[in-house]
Amino acid sequence: MNQFLFLICFSFLSFFNADQAHTNIQETISTEVSDYYVYVHVSRASGGNYASAKVQGKVCGSLGGMTQSVYTDSKGYAKLTFSSSDSLCKIYINGTTREGNWTSGETASFTER
Repeated sequence: MNQFLFLICFSFLSFFNADQAHTNIQETISTEVSDYYVYVHVSRASGGNYASAKVQGKVCGSLGGMTQSVYTDSKGYAKLTFSSSDSLCKIYINGTTREGNWTSGETASFTER
């Protein structure tokens, strides 16, 4: 009986520790993914900030890929995050393509009509 209780306790603790390790790995991955970013500021040609503009970036380089689509806040800013040290070579604002070379930490500014 004692061996049975020991086995149940050991199994429970092993499961708990594995679950905790999985959580720690997820936290590490989510922290590392957002290490690279480009801020985008969108303003209106008539003046003022462009709130709720849909923004997405294309990552160019060895890994490539696309960022998630995000929307500008009330001040016209959006943060594009990506998981490599490559740069963004295209930024899409409401479907319009802008080409350039933006490295992590930079702010790209655009005026939309």
